[in-house]
Amino acid sequence: MREWIKDKFEISKDWVIDRRHERTSLDGIALIALGVIALLFSPLMNIAAWAAIVYGAYTLIKSDF
Repeated sequence: MREWIKDKFEISKDWVIDRRHERTSLDGIALIALGVIALLFSPLMNIAAWAAIVYGAYTLIKSDF
């Protein structure tokens, strides 16, 4: 059982390392930052909401190639 958990951990770690430079990973970081802002700085949520809308529209329009 321990060996199985160790193998799954290694696979998961490799998966995270392989994807850390992808655009979608950066999008995830941006969304996490937005969530932290929402929780800690509620008065700034209006600005953060507009930033999220603009960034979301940008990522929909921008090509990955």
